[in-house]
Amino acid sequence: MRQLNLKNLPNYGDILAIPFFLLTFLYFYNLEEKTEIEIILMLFALSGFLIDTFFVYLSFFVYK
Repeated sequence: MRQLNLKNLPNYGDILAIPFFLLTFLYFYNLEEKTEIEIILMLFALSGFLIDTFFVYLSFFVYK
């Protein structure tokens, strides 16, 4: 297990961002009539969720 220090702070920020990407995606997904900008924001939230999850996985399990 990694130690809690300032060097790993960006990784912990990424972990905190993952649920907010998911909540943002779910918010825009559940809107009745979406505008084009809401669709774009929904897709950005989904891509941020997926990419951030992948990078956290890499940083904690692959590059120990």
